[in-house]
Amino acid sequence: MGTTVLGACDPIASISRVCREFGAWLHVDGSWGGPHALFGDDPAFSVHNIHIDSFVVNPHKLLGVPLQCSFLIMRQGLNVMRRALGLGATYLFHDEQVCGESDVPCDVGDATLGCGRRPDAIKFWLMWRYYGTQYFTNRVALARNTSLRLAELVRTRTSLLGRWVLVTEPASTCVCFWFVPCALNDKRSEWGGATRRMCTHINDGGSMLLDYATVDVFDGTNTCTLPEFFRIPINNPSVSSATLNDVLNAIESAAAELYP
Repeated sequence: MGTTVLGACDPIASISRVCREFGAWLHVDGSWGGPHALFGDDPAFSVHNIHIDSFVVNPHKLLGVPLQCSFLIMRQGLNVMRRALGLGATYLFHDEQVCGESDVPCDVGDATLGCGRRPDAIKFWLMWRYYGTQYFTNRVALARNTSLRLAELVRTRTSLLGRWVLVTEPASTCVCFWFVPCALNDKRSEWGGATRRMCTHINDGGSMLLDYATVDVFDGTNTCTLPEFFRIPINNPSVSSATLNDVLNAIESAAAELYP
């Protein structure tokens, strides 16, 4: 949910039906895109009425919670984790210490992947208590709208220095595109090298930091690796239309210097 490069989402409902049919465990990696399911309204990311066994989300990404903040949420609670991971380290964990009238141990360390990790939840809990659910809902919606605005700028922008090409329509909040200098218009094999050169040139300038990525795609017959492209993940609510134009202007300026 929210793939690393393109931000796409797998058809979780269909996958869930297959998992239920064959008794397979369904884990959803929502590290980046999970907030779209928790606070967004995009049907592609909806997990309502879908059987999921475990779910990961990193609020330190799209929701802006301070690093590090990551959750593994289990349908069956911590008991399944305790059975799978518990080491029975009695010098640390004492099951007789239960919470009130519950039979659940207060110390959940024996049911976690790393019992020495800091309590990530407190940061998210404090933000949620202070800002409320609507804040996160608005933040996710703003990031999505900003990504669509950037995609529209790339799609409609014209330049005497080259052309702008979207890799694909953004599925969530990652916008991926090329700027192809005129000299390389018919040399697709060199687009990736040009992207890397422009990124390095811009980053060395110190005014902003941009990154690039690539991905393997399947065309129905073969798998191929796309030339490296600019990848802009939208997260910060302070990003404005002026910011987006500054990024595109910087790319054009780099192209003008590198490919005169």
